[in-house]
Amino acid sequence: MEPASTEPSTEPSTEPWTDEPERPRSIARYLAPLALLAVTVAVIVMAASGGGGSTTTTSSVSAAGAPKSRHHFWVVRSGQSLSLISARTGVSQVQIRQLNPGQDLGALRLGQKVRVRP
Repeated sequence: MEPASTEPSTEPSTEPWTDEPERPRSIARYLAPLALLAVTVAVIVMAASGGGGSTTTTSSVSAAGAPKSRHHFWVVRSGQSLSLISARTGVSQVQIRQLNPGQDLGALRLGQKVRVRP
């Protein structure tokens, strides 16, 4: 019987581990899942908020089927138009224009208050 050789083997190792030290993990490896979680939470919060103006609470439904709001003002958000406000509040565009005589409702601004009830 020959004694066991102390020299390293030149044959490829079939073992799943190696003697090489483990490289430190990149910070991106930890930040990527956190960023995904943050985006997921943001999407859920945005979906839950509904994206409407300040008059999203309804108290009844008009004869036309459009919701009636309890609030007197609508706070304009991004992408909203007079027709959208009219549809969501159940108040006609003509009535909204009559309630807001000094405002240019053709060019709504973010945060602008539009009266939707007398």
